[in-house]
Amino acid sequence: MASSWIKIEVITPDKPEIYQIAEILKLDPDAVLGKLVRLWAWADQQTVDGHTSCNTMSVTKTAIDRITFTSGFASALIKAGWLLESQQAMIFPNFERHNGNSSKKRALTNRRVSEHRQGKRSGNAAGVSRHDQKRLPEEEREKETKSNNNIVPPAVEKKYPDEFETLWQQYPAREGSNNKINALSCWKARRREGISDAAMLEGTRRYLKFCEAKGQIGTAFVMQTQRFLGAGREFANAWQVSTACGKGGLDCLPEPDYSIPEGFRG
Repeated sequence: MASSWIKIEVITPDKPEIYQIAEILKLDPDAVLGKLVRLWAWADQQTVDGHTSCNTMSVTKTAIDRITFTSGFASALIKAGWLLESQQAMIFPNFERHNGNSSKKRALTNRRVSEHRQGKRSGNAAGVSRHDQKRLPEEEREKETKSNNNIVPPAVEKKYPDEFETLWQQYPAREGSNNKINALSCWKARRREGISDAAMLEGTRRYLKFCEAKGQIGTAFVMQTQRFLGAGREFANAWQVSTACGKGGLDCLPEPDYSIPEGFRG
């Protein structure tokens, strides 16, 4: 049994696999992340390095669905490449790299080294000479590779297709986050399904007019672009603003009447 904690990377919530699983199951990406944390915590306690064959029980896809309280969750993980199915067991790829015992020891060592260096910067180790200190393994490796680290590779500028850039520039502004990389992934997915660039762009323009008419530009009512271009195909909606007045509707007031009644004398 492993330690009573698991390691989650800060980039995990924005990984494409999260959004792929969310699209397959029609769930919110944050809900998918929460279910994954629950599943990984279970795997950390009940498996050896992510191999369910080491468990005393035979773990099936149905069992994983029950652990996450979501039907089809195991199949979605397999499609995303985060779960492998064999005749002997269900396997979490690269589990040992992130949450095995050796990985956790490395994480704790890195934290200890970071705190050690921070203590030296703040003067906590002022009374200890360099000669008396035992060099940490990470410092030895840092010394050996210091010369190689002086070479900084040039930054790679992210390039987006012109067709996507046109759509992105015309999409209504919203309050809150709007991840461009995730939106691009959804845009490419619709392309692979045979949806034309023109269809998605026209849908964007209709939605822009809709948001303008509703006064929603720059508010949280504007949906995230990745959802607009997602599997739900919100871009295919008509996005028409009804101008008809419902019976007794308060949103439809008559135009002001500026005519002077007959016989009226000022």
